[in-house]
Amino acid sequence: MNDMDDQILLQLASSAITQRMQDAEKVFDALGIDGVAVMSRSQALTALQRRQLRRLFTDYEWMLAQKVIDPESAIPVWNQFQEAKLVVARQWLALSNTTTKFLDDAGKTPVMHLQLRLTYAPNLADVLDFVLPQQVVQRLESKPLALLTWSKEQLE
Repeated sequence: MNDMDDQILLQLASSAITQRMQDAEKVFDALGIDGVAVMSRSQALTALQRRQLRRLFTDYEWMLAQKVIDPESAIPVWNQFQEAKLVVARQWLALSNTTTKFLDDAGKTPVMHLQLRLTYAPNLADVLDFVLPQQVVQRLESKPLALLTWSKEQLE
């Protein structure tokens, strides 16, 4: 697929926003997006709206979505995207140049981000971002498990 259509982009964006424990409709309203009109194809996203929605994903995740989303498939686009991320994450975790870390959402939502970073050279890396509930993070912090070990177990 060369360019993701507006309906698929809106579905992916909605799932990404919801996963972050935010209200997708409120986010779309703030961006001036009429989700119903876009999904019914009576209105198209503007170039600015597409750029704003694209920022929900890391560069690598965006490239991955472009590769794996098949609009003809019966599998929901978010499931296709998440499965592709897991396949890539499993491969990355086997490499010595992969690092993992938690990023807090500045207390805005009850989730944290687990980032996997594959570094090729200084200032050249790809990033995958997984959203985790705070409860999972708190359990991890209370156990003497290395984050990388836990990540491998959870993603397999």
